[in-house]
Amino acid sequence: RWLFGILAGYLIVKVRCIKDKQTAADKRQAALESGVQALLRGELIRSYEKYHEQGYITVHGLEAANKAYAAYHELGGNGTITSLMEDMRRLEVET
Repeated sequence: RWLFGILAGYLIVKVRCIKDKQTAADKRQAALESGVQALLRGELIRSYEKYHEQGYITVHGLEAANKAYAAYHELGGNGTITSLMEDMRRLEVET
């Protein structure tokens, strides 16, 4: 009986340790995703400002913006950047 109690206590401690490690890993993953999303958002805003100011976008610029936007959107990006992308896609494309 006492052996069962010791074994049960040990298992409970192990499960809690595993759970704590998962929680820490989940928090790190969420922080990484949030950081990448913020970097993508900043890059998309800079691209928008650059191409909007010059009045046209290059093929490579549009391709890069589309890829960055796809990743940003997958990370849960909001409609503000969607509006900027729609504006960028309406710009004249030059090679």
